[in-house]
Amino acid sequence: MTVDLQGHLFTAAGVAISGADVDAFTVATAADESTSSASATASTTTDSSGLWTLANTADGTYDIRIVSGSSKRWLRYEDQVQLTKVEAANLKVRDAGDVILGSDEDAAIRWSTGDSDNHALVIATGNSNQSLHVTDLGAVATDWNIAATTHPNVYIHSNTTPATDYLRLGDHDGTTAYVDVVGGTTLALEIAGNTEATITASGLTLPANSDLLFTGTTGTNDIVLTNALADALSVTDGSADVLVIDTSTAGNVMTFTAAFTVSGAVSLDDTTDSTSGTTGSIHTDGGLGVKKDIFTDATLNAAGDTSAGDNAAMGYTATEGLILTGQGSSNDITLKNDADANVMTVATGGTTVTFPGVVSVDDTTESTSTITGSIHTDGGLGVAGDIYAGDDIFLSSSGGVINFNADDVTLTHSSNLLTLAGGGLALTGTVGIDYNPASDADTDIATIGVTGTPRVYWDESQDNFRLTHGLEMGGNDNSPEYVRSYSNRTGASSGLFIQEAYWNNTAVTQIVSFAGTDTANKDDGYLAFYTAQGGSLTAYLTIQQDGGIFMPGLLAAAASTDVNVNGSNEIHSVTSSEQYKENFRSLEADTAKIYDIELGTWDWSQESGSPGLVDHGTTAERMQKVLPELVNMVDDDAGVPRPYSIRNPVLTQYMLAEMQKLNARVKTLEA
Repeated sequence: MTVDLQGHLFTAAGVAISGADVDAFTVATAADESTSSASATASTTTDSSGLWTLANTADGTYDIRIVSGSSKRWLRYEDQVQLTKVEAANLKVRDAGDVILGSDEDAAIRWSTGDSDNHALVIATGNSNQSLHVTDLGAVATDWNIAATTHPNVYIHSNTTPATDYLRLGDHDGTTAYVDVVGGTTLALEIAGNTEATITASGLTLPANSDLLFTGTTGTNDIVLTNALADALSVTDGSADVLVIDTSTAGNVMTFTAAFTVSGAVSLDDTTDSTSGTTGSIHTDGGLGVKKDIFTDATLNAAGDTSAGDNAAMGYTATEGLILTGQGSSNDITLKNDADANVMTVATGGTTVTFPGVVSVDDTTESTSTITGSIHTDGGLGVAGDIYAGDDIFLSSSGGVINFNADDVTLTHSSNLLTLAGGGLALTGTVGIDYNPASDADTDIATIGVTGTPRVYWDESQDNFRLTHGLEMGGNDNSPEYVRSYSNRTGASSGLFIQEAYWNNTAVTQIVSFAGTDTANKDDGYLAFYTAQGGSLTAYLTIQQDGGIFMPGLLAAAASTDVNVNGSNEIHSVTSSEQYKENFRSLEADTAKIYDIELGTWDWSQESGSPGLVDHGTTAERMQKVLPELVNMVDDDAGVPRPYSIRNPVLTQYMLAEMQKLNARVKTLEA
């Protein structure tokens, strides 16, 4: 395995240092100032931007020595390489290697090879506290105030009150393990998002349609009741007992609180059929009361009409046919399925038929009007849920309205136009609006506002959508907003995303995101900023792939020159051309003061760009005492002007003036 070592070298003023020697010594070499570069594992020099790179260096630990002139810098492995944050596409830890957490090595994560046949990911909790907490990022530093445990526990915290509301799993002591809802009242067990069982302090609750099943092909499924209890098991209707099993009495007595007639099954072998109310294997001159279901292998016949007030009656007349009559506090008639769920109801004293389940009609008659089709009604149709149609939905008259939430939003059809009023339109899914105008022409897609002036429309000449007014994105949450463009163009330096601003139909600014030059990986790019003069766009600022900034308009000619940041924080090239100067005259300065400048040697501080680097010259504060006009001032936090930098180009001119004076004096002495 090899690694790439890389860095940059700058002066305290931020100027790149090129040509500096860089050597990488293994820590075992114990290199010092006098160690020859021949002992280095790898060597290089800094380029014009101060960058140095030691590529494909053997995996290991190194001390780096950097030499520039008489200055030397060391990057010692033992005291320089400390990582506080690692960002990488892949971070590899070898088998049985630990990611240690905590300053005292309190916990660890390992890809364990302890089982040589089945390697596994292991999270090791601290020896002093066997706890693993799962919580929201915002609550990660919470003082949980939970006593340390001897056995591992997983705490899954609520976002409502993380410190006190959580689910505890584990604490397995070799005999018992625990699931504890702390700060709550209910443990719910769900399948496919549906609650199938809940456990509270009161007991276990199974919702409707959730059964307690005993399965298996061998053995015995028992419900074991505690012995010697007078009320070992009670089946209630929610308020009173229906069935009580008493285990304190010999024989374990089962008691029904309702009337008890037959303690076992009654079986009759007689096969006489019933043809009237006085025939059959069983018949009575009075009524027949049955507490449970009646099953017949033949038919159940009624021979008379029912009467008003019948609680539950089935009758028959030649005119009306089968008659069902009922009388209940909520419904007169209720039709249920084998799961005891309502299928159809008729409310007490009413004529409305209610179907709590699905009504399926297999008839395929098409509807061509309001009185045709498989289902039609003389009145309105009320639907509380969604409506799906496999074919067309017709509003039979112009002006027909689809009304949402009592005129909150309405959709009106009139004269070949569908009008949405009262609210907006929200679209979800992967398609959105598929707009297909009748012809290739500029066509409005949407108009916004009372006047309808802001609009989105299709511009046929440009083959794109246009928005006539501004687009603003953002919210009050802590989430970023995105404008993204995806492209898979194949050519190098191809434009990927273009943002333009037009003034009077002329492009005056443009920002272009370009593809880079690596057409194989397609993982580089650069950014260009264009401005216009006379209607012609020119790229005056380009940010290259490596972060370099190219500004072709900065210089008046194709030559190198210095740049200057003025008091308005504007970057300009430094020029000495007469075309930018006026009133040229003899030098008006006491240049002899340069001999009074205090010079010295110093070490750059930790706050500078080159901490520890030895340098020579003077300071802005010392220069201000002698030649204040050569010092650039900046305001500190209190607004007080402070010396900041020296106008070195002007200082050079002062020195040139003194050299001219000395040259004249030499010539005079030599004459």
